[in-house]
Amino acid sequence: MSLLSSVTSEAHQLIQTIPVTQQNFHVAWNLLCDRYNNQHFMGAAHVKSILSLPVNNEESATHF
Repeated sequence: MSLLSSVTSEAHQLIQTIPVTQQNFHVAWNLLCDRYNNQHFMGAAHVKSILSLPVNNEESATHF
């Protein structure tokens, strides 16, 4: 199983052009770590998730 087949969406797009070789595993891994081990990116992703939650227009939580 390659690293490329283990990721989806944006992560897949980030490393899809790197040839699948043992040496390039570290190149791809470092690109993924640089991208997703980034506090600014993670904070922005959390805010985006929160803002995309459905809005509750009911006056009471008992309507759920």
